[in-house]
Amino acid sequence: MKTPDRNNGAKAEASYPLYDLSEAVKVAEAVRDLGGGNAPVSKSLLAQHLKYAESGPSFFQRVTATKAFGLIEGRGSYSLTELAKEYFYPTVENGKESAAVKSLTFPKAFSILVQKFDGGKLPSIDMIGNIIHAEADIPVSKKNILAGLFLRSVQFIGAIDAGGFLRCKAFIAAGKSGSGTQAGTATQEQKLAQASAKGQVPEVYSDQEEHSLFLDKEKTKRVTFNCPLFITQAEFDRVCNWIKATWIIEKEEKSE
Repeated sequence: MKTPDRNNGAKAEASYPLYDLSEAVKVAEAVRDLGGGNAPVSKSLLAQHLKYAESGPSFFQRVTATKAFGLIEGRGSYSLTELAKEYFYPTVENGKESAAVKSLTFPKAFSILVQKFDGGKLPSIDMIGNIIHAEADIPVSKKNILAGLFLRSVQFIGAIDAGGFLRCKAFIAAGKSGSGTQAGTATQEQKLAQASAKGQVPEVYSDQEEHSLFLDKEKTKRVTFNCPLFITQAEFDRVCNWIKATWIIEKEEKSE
């Protein structure tokens, strides 16, 4: 009988991240520093260490993203996965680089992109979004966000060159990770700036979402909301009360 893969279980739990790999590594580093390589770290302790509210969306989304990249596992308490241990404590040549690429391809959408484009030039962010929407069932409202997160993630590990060519296999073979040194970080920032200038990635990533709706059939009355992707029931109720207090609500006259 085949032993279940713990990482596969984590992969099924979170299909795609809402933060890039650099943020996921920060959370995994916190779990590591709190002893999560040996024993589970409680949710409350991790939130306190990261300085986020335990029940807040910022903490929840980062933990979920870290699971989506295959670096931590657990519910209520978290441990490093074997993949994370390979990344933080490599025991073979180029082990960290190999683990970084494995983590990058842990989300299905990102794996599809690496398989399709590794060794070639990445298309525009719109095209990347369309591909993961069609082939990985990413919602339309999230496809370009995920495309931007993919670009930021490959830039973080150093698996894309200045010309926009994806170099995952070459990155592992070269054994050069730019994510851990000051000089490497500067190089990644330069690449991010170049990608932003070309319109390949948003200049600033935010978990805010903007949605608009028209109040009339003629589409002359438009309302736009800009708010976080996740809000609590209490926050939703507060928004509704704010709307009632802000707008003048007129009673509609019944047509005879």
